[in-house]
Amino acid sequence: MSDLVEVGKNIARLRKAKGLSQEEAAFAADRSFSCWQQIEHGYQNTTADTLRCVARVLGVAPLVLGVLSWSDAEILAAVRQAPQMPPAPFGKNIALFRKGKGLSQKELAKRAHVSAARLRDLEHGCANVTVAFLERVAAGLGVSALALGALGLSEDQVLEMVHQAREMAEMQAA
Repeated sequence: MSDLVEVGKNIARLRKAKGLSQEEAAFAADRSFSCWQQIEHGYQNTTADTLRCVARVLGVAPLVLGVLSWSDAEILAAVRQAPQMPPAPFGKNIALFRKGKGLSQKELAKRAHVSAARLRDLEHGCANVTVAFLERVAAGLGVSALALGALGLSEDQVLEMVHQAREMAEMQAA
């Protein structure tokens, strides 16, 4: 998810396809109406936890929210950046990815322009970080945020998630 404006547009499309108002969706996600509006407008401080709640309400996987307009080839190229490993919590995936590249937390933090303490908290599952933070970590690892989110998933699984979300969004357009 490299463009939160695109993520917001996709969230709005999916919400409308489900026949939900912003207020209904916000309530279902246990978020405020103003928070939901900010998300749909691409607010830069949206957290990963909030996007998980939004995706749950919309009935999609969080990793598809920013890639509905990508071609299948672009999605596959991003997914192929990730090594094959069993699924794990997001922070643990980052730690495994980092170690696989032979980087210390301090080295990755420097590459990603984030604090080593915050990266450590993320890897230990103690941090609710923004999407922008996750994008910086992904860039520090030399991969897309989609690749981080797709760890442990097959290419077919990722494409199936994206195709289902696209179909849902296209229902709104019809």
